[in-house]
This record gives sequence, C-alpha cells and structure tokens, in this order.
Amino acid sequence: MAMLPYFLSDRYWFTKVTLDDVLCLFMKPKGEPDNLSNIKSHIINAQKSAFLPIVLELDTMMARRRKSLIEARIPFVAPQCHIYLPFLGVSLQERYVSTTPPATTLMPSLLHLPEQAGVIYRRNHRDV
Repeated sequence: MAMLPYFLSDRYWFTKVTLDDVLCLFMKPKGEPDNLSNIKSHIINAQKSAFLPIVLELDTMMARRRKSLIEARIPFVAPQCHIYLPFLGVSLQERYVSTTPPATTLMPSLLHLPEQAGVIYRRNHRDV
C-alpha cells in the first residue's frame, strides 16, 4: 500500500481489513463526517493511493445519509445499523421487530360489534 496523502490521514483513521478474502481499507472519520461530495472525493483519492477498495466506517448514521451513500454507491459500515459493500454484493440492514402487548381493553367501537353483526345477519337472512 502506498503512502496516503496527509490531508486524508489527518481526517481519517485507516485500517486494513480482509472481508471474504478481499483486502480492503476501512476509512473512519476522526471527527464529524464531511458532506457527501467531499467523502466521495476522499474515497477516490484514497483508492488511487492504496489500490484497495475503500469502506467508509461510521459509528452512527441517519437514514438520510444512509440513503445518499447507497445512491452514490459508496461502501460503508455502520455497526448495529447497516453494512453496504457493493464490491462484494453485500447489503445488510439491522431491523428490530417491535412487539406490542395484546390489548387488554376493547376499543369503544368494538363494544358494539356483536350487536352490529346481529343486525347485519338479520338484514341478510330475512324471510321473503
């Protein structure tokens, strides 16, 4: 791996990682991540120097940022959130299923359901 430009090593921590026998370079911002166009430019510069796939590593991510990174096809990893590695054909998203406790009381509209069912039944089954 060649030497990375100073402006990149000043803004990011870099770590070599092997994913499914593919050596790549994780790029983690030292502070707040830049805007999308700067990130894209930084990844291009890092790839030219390192000759490896670059993966942006983020601690947290808003849905809007995740969407824009995916649309720009920028590989990223956000633990407990999303892994997007298009060079490996991988897109994994953490989803939680919220379980709601069963209702212990009836809604007011449901209290009259038996009466309404009886009226409907009688209306449809009248002797003619």
